[in-house]
Amino acid sequence: MAQQSEDPSERAARQRGALTYHLDSAGIFANYSTAGDLDEDNDFFESFGTNGRSCGTCHRLEDGLGLTTWTIQKLFYKSKGRDPLFAVVDAATRPDADVSTDEARQKAYSLLLNRGVFRISLPMPQEAEFTLESIDDPYGFSTPQNMSLYRRPLPAANTKFVAGTAIMWDGREPDLASQANNATLGHAEASKPLTEVQKKRIVDFETNVFTSQIVVWGLGRVSPAGGGPINLSQQPFVIGENALPPPRNPRNTNVFDLFDEWTDSAERAKAAVRRGEVLFNTRQMGTNPLGQPAFCSSCHSSFNQGGNDFASPGMFVNIGSSGGGPALLPGTHAERFLSTELPIYTFKNKATGAIAQVNDPGRALISGKWLDVGRFKVPSVRNLGSHAPYFHNGSMKTLMDVVTFYDLTLAQPANVPFTEQEKHDFVAFLESL
Repeated sequence: MAQQSEDPSERAARQRGALTYHLDSAGIFANYSTAGDLDEDNDFFESFGTNGRSCGTCHRLEDGLGLTTWTIQKLFYKSKGRDPLFAVVDAATRPDADVSTDEARQKAYSLLLNRGVFRISLPMPQEAEFTLESIDDPYGFSTPQNMSLYRRPLPAANTKFVAGTAIMWDGREPDLASQANNATLGHAEASKPLTEVQKKRIVDFETNVFTSQIVVWGLGRVSPAGGGPINLSQQPFVIGENALPPPRNPRNTNVFDLFDEWTDSAERAKAAVRRGEVLFNTRQMGTNPLGQPAFCSSCHSSFNQGGNDFASPGMFVNIGSSGGGPALLPGTHAERFLSTELPIYTFKNKATGAIAQVNDPGRALISGKWLDVGRFKVPSVRNLGSHAPYFHNGSMKTLMDVVTFYDLTLAQPANVPFTEQEKHDFVAFLESL
């Protein structure tokens, strides 16, 4: 379907091996490499560790260099939980989990299978502005020196728009080379670090790959209107260009203009996408912590990419997805999203005695700052159809779940709840990216 109606630039890219099509929940997306071809002989797909994993194990081309629960479940049942993806070091709820039987593996990998999350371990930071008062870990492993945190792998495509800003959910890596090396030592359990040549090859591959939706079921192609990975690869990006605070230029909330030509389209599906784009740019959902109007584009501020171009602490925000934290907006009632399926950590501010309960303290374990408890990197909204489930902890299964989450935590407390049409228009737009 995609090939029959592809434009000449896509056809030429596909013929030279630089563009491939894949199915996702929204329709068809494409991976595109500006390097000339999607080289699966690259070191990105080479195992340098001891457990059979490569970067490509958890960042898969069929998932836009991300990883969906559909792929995880398929691999689990195909391999009976023995694929390298299921290395017990971080794929299990605890690294010493029993994986000796089919039933035991099903239990050990339950969070990975249902949420698409891997376990990472971080200690309480020295000189933190807070203390750890208690840990309620359903898996009985977490300690202050070895805190269990369960997070989704971020896509390794479209990294042109994140290199130099926050690489990880908590910003603990300074650059992609460091991230590749530490992932190899940790997730792949390598006995030695990557060489400089290996790191460069991996980073070169990542920074040349762009992924984006091509076809949406019930709508057709989106690339002629401005979508698609080739157009995305040509999108300019400047760190801090549209950040808050402060942007280099006057702040522009009209972050997306990909589907301007579909304004008042006679085709219902296209009109819905355009309405969703306008909502993303301009639909107020209350105010931000500075008392200014809050829009989707307030945080997802990178032009036509919808990530975060902040070069300041503002690149990390707390939307309540971890269940709490001091920087939450009043009235969001995020405690409703505090999950007993994940560890619950209780922190206390040393200066004020204030308490925060979260499943994951996020940026705070790197910065030691009280206001960072529950804050995470703002991810890109491109190619969301191939990246389910959503949020750092995989708590939202569908894009409608994501929209409903924001309705509950931002729009409704501000007395401006979404209408049903707005919800569906939001989803139509997000599926087209």
